[in-house]
Amino acid sequence: MPPRKHPPPEPTISIHKLPPEILHQICSILPLHDLGHFRLTCKAFAEFSQRHLVKELHVMLTHKSFANLHAISRNDQLRRYVRKIVYEPMMLSEIDKEGWMGQLQDYFSDWDRDRYIRFGTSKIGVGCKNGSIREQASTTKRLQGTWRVYDRKLVEQSHFLERSQDYAIFKSALAKFPVLEQVVMKGRPNAKKSPWLEREYEDTMAIPAHFTDGRVDHCDESSVRPMMGLLSGLATAGDHGVQLKHFKIKKLGWQFFDYALDSQTRSNPEYTVWFGLRTLQIHFAEDLDAADIPEESCQRHRNLGALLSVTPLLETLDLRFGRPTRNHYLVHQEREYRYPVLFSNTLSNRHWPKLHTLRLEDVTCHVKAISSFLINHSRTLRVLNLSSIWLHEATSKWSSVFEIMREHLSLSKLFLDGNFGGEETPDNSEPAILMLLERRHTIWLTKAIVYGKEQMEKIRQENEDSFREEVETFAEKMERGLPVMNGYTLHSSGTGVEVVRGDFSRCCDGVCPHKYFMKDPVMDLLHYTGRESWPE
Repeated sequence: MPPRKHPPPEPTISIHKLPPEILHQICSILPLHDLGHFRLTCKAFAEFSQRHLVKELHVMLTHKSFANLHAISRNDQLRRYVRKIVYEPMMLSEIDKEGWMGQLQDYFSDWDRDRYIRFGTSKIGVGCKNGSIREQASTTKRLQGTWRVYDRKLVEQSHFLERSQDYAIFKSALAKFPVLEQVVMKGRPNAKKSPWLEREYEDTMAIPAHFTDGRVDHCDESSVRPMMGLLSGLATAGDHGVQLKHFKIKKLGWQFFDYALDSQTRSNPEYTVWFGLRTLQIHFAEDLDAADIPEESCQRHRNLGALLSVTPLLETLDLRFGRPTRNHYLVHQEREYRYPVLFSNTLSNRHWPKLHTLRLEDVTCHVKAISSFLINHSRTLRVLNLSSIWLHEATSKWSSVFEIMREHLSLSKLFLDGNFGGEETPDNSEPAILMLLERRHTIWLTKAIVYGKEQMEKIRQENEDSFREEVETFAEKMERGLPVMNGYTLHSSGTGVEVVRGDFSRCCDGVCPHKYFMKDPVMDLLHYTGRESWPE
């Protein structure tokens, strides 16, 4: 039997002979750590990988991090590739040694008493059960050394801010990045630090409790001071032709809007920062002063509205004024101690010709104001997200808003979540009554608005009897003034209901959504008040 012939091996291609397009694809998917090693292979690979190494820069509020930003801006090759900057202006807390040690011990005892912390090339055990006396003494000694590093970095950071070095470096560096188009400013880490922040403060063993967004004694609880420094640099960059397109602020205090912007004139240095934006996202910190000084809070809201008026090119607007909640007791409590953000002060009478996506959380509005806003943007608005929106009028008036959505909007995606309205009594002797739609009712509404009446006709005949009972129960609750909600939504945050056009195969709560299509669910669900005949 003749020997079996194996097919010849496929010819291999040296990576050096790959076309540049493929090399760029390889570099784009490599993690930064591997990309750093890849660029050391040869000079040619270093040139291909350098643009991917610096296309997204992470900046911390330390002298070392700002020095790195300044060095990249002075490099004629690297500065041409920077497209995005992520700024994490976390400040170390001013705390004594005992407090620092106590927070550290509590943090790791809560998570894992036997957990080890990587510190340089060593391992430090915090609260070890089986550690010997010598190991405990060594741990204590290392912790004392770490505290000295923490205290030294705290002093360096304070001097860095006092000398306004962040202002100077931002003004010098940002103007030298010709293709910079996106800036993200992050807020305080709640449970987990970003890998860049962790690496920057690794030798201090700082935990999330050791970080703050600002100094309370400086009236700067939430990134206001770092924000002003960043804006000064972006304004200078705008004067040099750098046009920012995407600006995302993950946490900002209302104190920032104590500084009223003269937004009607191009001579204002901040004007160039906001004018060309396509995406604006702001997550606001809780306004702790709102209950005591409602006049100042109202003025801050107007200043925000003035800022929004100088963003004519916006395509995506995301404003989150508070934490969305489904618990109506918490909503009442927050409204008692916090001055609400009024739609009329911030968004009313605003128009963006290219607005495609809108997300609002924790806003108080009137039916006429929000309806007019939606109609004015009906030609371009395709994605809408409303969470914890409070209506001044009766809860049943939301039917008018839903009807406006259905008749005038051509949405491809709609998200509804949280409390959708309330009724204020004339003498304020009774708390407002909230209407929180059940998940199933919200599915009906969202699908009716997104898909329209055409998709409902063939479904209604099959489900008329089963649905009539659901609507009657809902209407009875509304007539009696009872909150309409599911038990599980009262005690959990939930995820809301999201409907995407064309998503017919998705099931909600184990039930095919086709079953709950109606001819006109907005009118049937919210206008039906116990009439004997089925509403036409």
